[in-house]
Amino acid sequence: MSKPWVAHATSRARGACLLLLLATALGAGGCAKLLADQTAELMIRTTPAMESEPDPVIAEAAMLSGLKTIEGLLSISPKNEKLLMTVTQSFAGYGAAFVEPEWVLREDFFSDEYLETQRRLQGLYRRSRDTGLRWIELRHPGLATLLRSQVKDEWVEALPEALAKLSQRDVPSLFWTAQAWGLLIRVDDENFIEIANMAKVDMLMRRVYELDPDYNFGAVHLYFGMVNATLGRELGGNLEQAREYFEKAIAVTDGSYLTNRYF
Repeated sequence: MSKPWVAHATSRARGACLLLLLATALGAGGCAKLLADQTAELMIRTTPAMESEPDPVIAEAAMLSGLKTIEGLLSISPKNEKLLMTVTQSFAGYGAAFVEPEWVLREDFFSDEYLETQRRLQGLYRRSRDTGLRWIELRHPGLATLLRSQVKDEWVEALPEALAKLSQRDVPSLFWTAQAWGLLIRVDDENFIEIANMAKVDMLMRRVYELDPDYNFGAVHLYFGMVNATLGRELGGNLEQAREYFEKAIAVTDGSYLTNRYF
């Protein structure tokens, strides 16, 4: 039986060590960025161990201990692409894995607890989306401004042209930003401004599909499978196309990645 207090004690100890490194970095003048980059590299290398953790209590505690530390490292080294990717992935990943199931399974709709969990999810996904846009802007100045624009005449034609200039090396920034943005829209479904942004998410995902359709275990196939399966035909959904996308997603790993099979 797992012991939550052991997980949290381990989490606090690990967090304390990393915060000590951060404190050292902040007081080291010109060495701060170098130490932040080295600490980030060490944390990123430990990610596979966390992802393979079978105990959900330990996994959640470990992830919680790292979120603010990684964000703190990014504040010291704001152009570190590995940190930008990790923050973009991590806040959305934590929300989807540990907060959203609690929200989805609640039956007390519109209670204070239900709405607070929903607001918390929105905050987690928004932080991931915003960091992803910073990452895209670092690679391609002006593109994030275009993505943030709410004036349709400013982006509806310019955005496809801008995305067409990107290459396969841009796939991670496009995919993880689009994923976080899509999750945000799903849990903020009364925000008409965000709902209108779904067209941008589709454009980002379609560019990923063109550049590297098998990226991240074929997740972009899964995305379009879900879109076609959940939208009614009158809104553009197509169950036959959904089946084709799901089958492509499964084929990427010969069926060994069970998430694709589950969906």
